[in-house]
Amino acid sequence: KGALGGDCIQTINTHTRPNCGKIYYESKRAKNFAGDWVEKFKADMRAKNITMGILVTQAYPKELDRMGLVDGIWICNLVTVHDLLRALFLVSRSKFQ
Repeated sequence: KGALGGDCIQTINTHTRPNCGKIYYESKRAKNFAGDWVEKFKADMRAKNITMGILVTQAYPKELDRMGLVDGIWICNLVTVHDLLRALFLVSRSKFQ
């Protein structure tokens, strides 16, 4: 078993706006997706006042067959996390310039 809470908090800074957001990351290495992961992750995010979360996992919930958004949490695997981060970077870059 791993430690409680997420694995990493990334603080987002731009040239004009320091600390304009945070991303909370958690990784799961399990054969099956547990139904309580998303709610526990969201509770951790609320406690830390973080609005974006990315859950990197080998197992997807039943409603997903690939990367997607479930109840406000991005869910992806180790292969697609890079694509997701690139897309989020491009969206945030245009938003905060």
